[in-house]
Amino acid sequence: EDPATDVRTKALYCVSSFVRGNVKGLTEFVAADGLAALKRAMERVGADGSPGVTALLQKSFFLLRSLIEEALDAETPENLRPGMYLPNAVAELGFVGTAAGVLRRMLDANCDADDLARVFEQIAGFLVALGATDSGRRAIDESKPLADAVNQTTPLVDLDTSQLDKLFS
Repeated sequence: EDPATDVRTKALYCVSSFVRGNVKGLTEFVAADGLAALKRAMERVGADGSPGVTALLQKSFFLLRSLIEEALDAETPENLRPGMYLPNAVAELGFVGTAAGVLRRMLDANCDADDLARVFEQIAGFLVALGATDSGRRAIDESKPLADAVNQTTPLVDLDTSQLDKLFS
């Protein structure tokens, strides 16, 4: 296991704990170009299926999904949740393309089906959350590489993809 990947995964866990449910922490994270740094980390990591890589990718997409869901949660008072700037920024920064790239690298590397399923489950949750916004829906609709990667991955994993299927129908 790569010690650098292990450290990145633990650092991401700390960042995730700091920004979820903490508008001030999230604001600081975004101001420090944290979303772009997260995207670069996701794009640079290999797709070898090692436990560290799988965990880093899972945590990354889980964090994005959680932040988007917080932004859209109408039951939470506005001062306690990120605004729509967050899902819009995620769409505009190209995280949909990042998701497509991660899936493509994992498919091309013939990753273990369980590792692929674990990462795909988090990508699917991220896409469903992002697809609830206009900017996210547009980004998903406009990404043929994502549609291709999802269509190739879906038969390889044993997951309920019904919500995800609605995005691509």
